[in-house]
Amino acid sequence: MQSFRYGEVEFGEYVIDGYRVLFRKVDGDRILYRRFSGEKVVLERIVFGYEKIMFIPVYPALTPKHVTNYLLLEFKTPVHIAPGSITYVYVEIPIDIAIYVYRDKVFTVLDVIPLMEPKYTLYGDPFNGLIARYYSTSIYYEITPIRGRALAKLTLRNRTNEWVVVTKLLVDMNSLKIFYRPRTIEAYTQELLMIIDSPSTASVGYGDPFVSDIVPIDDPPELRQPRIMLKTDMLWGI
Repeated sequence: MQSFRYGEVEFGEYVIDGYRVLFRKVDGDRILYRRFSGEKVVLERIVFGYEKIMFIPVYPALTPKHVTNYLLLEFKTPVHIAPGSITYVYVEIPIDIAIYVYRDKVFTVLDVIPLMEPKYTLYGDPFNGLIARYYSTSIYYEITPIRGRALAKLTLRNRTNEWVVVTKLLVDMNSLKIFYRPRTIEAYTQELLMIIDSPSTASVGYGDPFVSDIVPIDDPPELRQPRIMLKTDMLWGI
């Protein structure tokens, strides 16, 4: 039994978190896929006419169903920033593991394996606020690959004349982009930029990759990136 790595899959069995997955060639171009929880088969599929099958890190928005495109990260350690200052940290982005099946450049998502029980929260007031997937992240000061998570570089720019305390980050998964380094467990997003306009408001921009030798994922249809990258406003606290 093998541990998974991002990229192309070979036949055999793999362990992904609390699941076991099986890829078995059964006849010619047919593949049997099974996902087990313990000894119970929780999903079974037959694949025909494939070119390649891949483990891909994806946004935590597809399981158990698509509820929201927003993700709220709460920092385990608040960040205090002086007036007019710029700094950066690294934060975790939760991900799920998808199994993509390709024929030429066309793909389908065979399965999405959740790596944690989803939690949701309300960002803002009950009338105008946003439902968001919730995750509590540690703060890192250098690039630290984490199995089962993507790493994001977050640049924080305080444009006010006051000290500010940053305790959370709101991101739109439609604008987020996930990358991976093939044959490793390393996953990343692009650089994120939080412009702080007041002690309680900010906007989040979406930049470029901050590491080299990584591959962008093909976005699932539910979360295709917009042609014009928009910023995300944080109007109900930072």
